[in-house]
Amino acid sequence: MSEPSTNAGLTNAGLTNARLTTRTFIEQRIRWTGILIVAGLILQMLTLPWTHPLAFVCFLLVGCPLIAAGILIYLCSLATNGPP
Repeated sequence: MSEPSTNAGLTNAGLTNARLTTRTFIEQRIRWTGILIVAGLILQMLTLPWTHPLAFVCFLLVGCPLIAAGILIYLCSLATNGPP
């Protein structure tokens, strides 16, 4: 009986490592998008009850871009395969 070739093992290991690296990269980007979205939502929740004009400015100029950035990075991470 012949022993299995080592090339097949190296190819499978390399393929598995490539998949794990890509999956980890995507998971990392999705984690960052979640953090951005949650930070934006928390900021908007905190500024919503205030009646001061600066609260609205903070709501609009800080909270909304955080959520928009989180959504855009999430969509880009789904559309791309690996690191840029």
